[in-house]
Amino acid sequence: MSSTSKRKPDSQQGPSQPPSRWRNPRAQEAYSSKLLDALRLVRAGSAPSARGREVRDAAYRALAVAARGRSRWSRAIIARRRRALQRASLLPSAPPSSVTVSSSSSGPGQSLASRARALGRLVPGCRRLSLPALLAEVSDYIAALEMQVRTMNQLTQDVAVASGTGSSPTA
Repeated sequence: MSSTSKRKPDSQQGPSQPPSRWRNPRAQEAYSSKLLDALRLVRAGSAPSARGREVRDAAYRALAVAARGRSRWSRAIIARRRRALQRASLLPSAPPSSVTVSSSSSGPGQSLASRARALGRLVPGCRRLSLPALLAEVSDYIAALEMQVRTMNQLTQDVAVASGTGSSPTA
């Protein structure tokens, strides 16, 4: 093969896409304040497993609120919480239904459609989207999750420093 490639260089692909709104410091500060507010509401007296779930749900809700409902996944997270609260107020708690997990191979025989369905199940609210719309939602969701990780790392470092057990960051 010759030295010229048919693929476009990364420098030509970069400017065509707008920069993600999750990569600027202002979005991270907004999410950080929303996350702190949500974490303050997590009950400290609950069981450790329930508390962990509440922290995770609070982090996802804060991320969805920071997205301001502009994306499908953020609306799905907010709607899920709303439905859960309505269901809890209307119905007595029922035992959870069993979930079956199918074993699927990710080999060369797996079609693009089945991979897209699997990807759509991973992102909230994206089960029945066309592939281009799904990829746009996935890229936004990944950028938001990366910002969430950065914010939580910074938050844990700040808490460690404030409590006097501060250690040098490893990353």
